[in-house]
Amino acid sequence: MFAVPPPARPRRTWTIIALTVFALSLTGPLSSATDTGSLLILTALHLVVAAVLIPGLTSSARHR
Repeated sequence: MFAVPPPARPRRTWTIIALTVFALSLTGPLSSATDTGSLLILTALHLVVAAVLIPGLTSSARHR
């Protein structure tokens, strides 16, 4: 079994992964919303969650 070394820049790695997952998560509301109101609400909810979680968890990623 191979041991995976920790990333050299954990905050940067977390931010890139989180933004990628956020972009992918937007494909659900953008592709399945039936009307404009649903699209706006679902997109706004995704934005709010991303705006709270990404900076909040980025600050917890530290180099060991």
